[in-house]
Amino acid sequence: MRFLLLPFLIPFTASALTLTEFQEKMRAHVAELPGKAAASVRIEVLGNGQALFTHDDDVKLIPASDAKLITAAAALDKLGAGYSFETRVVHSGENLVITSNGDPYLVSERLWLLARDVARSGIKKVAAIQVGTAAFSETYKGLTDFEDSGEPFTALVSPTALNFNSLEIHVIPTGGKHPRVEAGPVPSAYAEVKNEVAENGGSGKAITVKPLGFSNGKETFLVSGAIGRNSPPVVVYGIVSNPEAHIASVFAALLRKEGITVGKDFGGTVGEPAGTLVASQDSLPLQDLVRLFNTYSNNFMAEEVFQALGANDGPSSLKKSAQVVAEFLQRHAECKESVMTNGSGLSWDTRISAHCFTAIIQNAHREFRVFADLLGSLPAGGQTGTLKNRFKRAGEDFEAGKVRGKTGTLWSKQLATSLTGLTSTATGEKVIFSLIENDQRKDPSKLGGLKGWEEKCLELVQQLRL
Repeated sequence: MRFLLLPFLIPFTASALTLTEFQEKMRAHVAELPGKAAASVRIEVLGNGQALFTHDDDVKLIPASDAKLITAAAALDKLGAGYSFETRVVHSGENLVITSNGDPYLVSERLWLLARDVARSGIKKVAAIQVGTAAFSETYKGLTDFEDSGEPFTALVSPTALNFNSLEIHVIPTGGKHPRVEAGPVPSAYAEVKNEVAENGGSGKAITVKPLGFSNGKETFLVSGAIGRNSPPVVVYGIVSNPEAHIASVFAALLRKEGITVGKDFGGTVGEPAGTLVASQDSLPLQDLVRLFNTYSNNFMAEEVFQALGANDGPSSLKKSAQVVAEFLQRHAECKESVMTNGSGLSWDTRISAHCFTAIIQNAHREFRVFADLLGSLPAGGQTGTLKNRFKRAGEDFEAGKVRGKTGTLWSKQLATSLTGLTSTATGEKVIFSLIENDQRKDPSKLGGLKGWEEKCLELVQQLRL
């Protein structure tokens, strides 16, 4: 029996582009950016680095949250995928001290497990809960012009922190004039919530949270806006201004549920505690932490991981961690003179080029121990994280699921958007792209247009036939 062997055929759409056509369309597309917008663009083949299109690719711009991609690469390179943080509970005199070296994902459920372990140790009574702060030399926010904001993306960065240093507030329609409002997920004595949410007809919702400061030992949060009677319960968040008092109060509440008498919820902060270790818990491994903070662009988690980079000798600091990342960047010729001031990209001072981003990904690809987790941390187009609701206006031939990318957005002083990641051409070549746009118009309503511009770039990439 004879078989006729046919060459493998790749179906091309009517819109498939040659390299020359692709480059012409990209040049025209770049020209469509508004006059006050600067862009750094590089598109190249994964592996051999063949440049398919460049535009000011060595110009350093504000990358916003795309900087998290570099934090992730540097952390995976230096610390390894299995690195974990540790949270400890020490019995010190009559007190319990809870202390961590910056676990980014210490949430209520895991704090409850620590409380259970304390109960199993046989402790029945403590005078107060103290909180260790020795791991970091400072507590900080990324953007100074967000100092008065209650938005959770501006949460304080501290070493021993619960629930991303945010308070969870549940707004539940009741059918009356006002919904029921509850602080959680574990009720504690830390916060008081002032409810000014109006309940109206329909199912819409528009709710804001604003911290009002401390009164009678409790931090007060104003919850305002409106919610429809037919709306499901809504969860909103406010940042806590005293992370140590917050975690101590919740830990005290959980200990009481375990039958332990606690005299005072928060007994202040300490350095490195002396005493008997009664409970400890490791964080998720770094590979999972990186996936979480890149997929959802979690600023708090990225900053906590960034701090771990500078923790070799004494307390970590922004300065130490920035130096480690600077040394990591200097290993790449394309990243010379890049500036990265924090780990989340929530900074107007960070400056990185598209060429630097593609070089970081290419280098990770060569060192596979980094690449697998770096690629896996990026959200999938149209499906997960910050890309879940992107590419809605793309053409019918565009396959959003073939995009893995990190997004970035800043807007309070000027517009900064970015999208860096990987996709494939019409002929199956894997392509790295980095698109960074800075627009001086300072008009948040223009962000959608810039993001649409990024998405059109990827449409053209997927039409390319090499």
